[in-house]
Amino acid sequence: MAPVIFSKAIMEGTPIDVFNYGDMKRDFTYIDDIVEGVVRVSEKTPTADPKSTQQILIQIAATCLTCFTILEFIETMENALGKRAIKNMKPMQAGDVQQTHAATDALHALVGFTPTTILVEGITQFAKRYVPYQSISKSVSAHV
Repeated sequence: MAPVIFSKAIMEGTPIDVFNYGDMKRDFTYIDDIVEGVVRVSEKTPTADPKSTQQILIQIAATCLTCFTILEFIETMENALGKRAIKNMKPMQAGDVQQTHAATDALHALVGFTPTTILVEGITQFAKRYVPYQSISKSVSAHV
């Protein structure tokens, strides 16, 4: 969600609220890696007793490959879009955390897959699709 929300704001010149002054780290996972993980897990034949109600939780994320600060993420978006963001720097929100980090050991153990797309590559691919889409969207909106 962040790439769409931030890209829209950057391209429209709308300020982005940057909490904790951008000093929070998050995992950013490229959509193709998410799809690959979902497909692999969905094709996995259950090995447990079919009468069992046991379930496992699988996190699909890039973990440390794409653990960047919010400011680094915004800078990567700016570079990919060729436009600077207007940043509304704010303190940490109540209930937020300094860093999140997915645990993908279960995914790798189950299907032998770990997402590998790095942030710059993922954002570059996203921007290649987003910029033409935004131009078309504006053109259609203008004629409605």
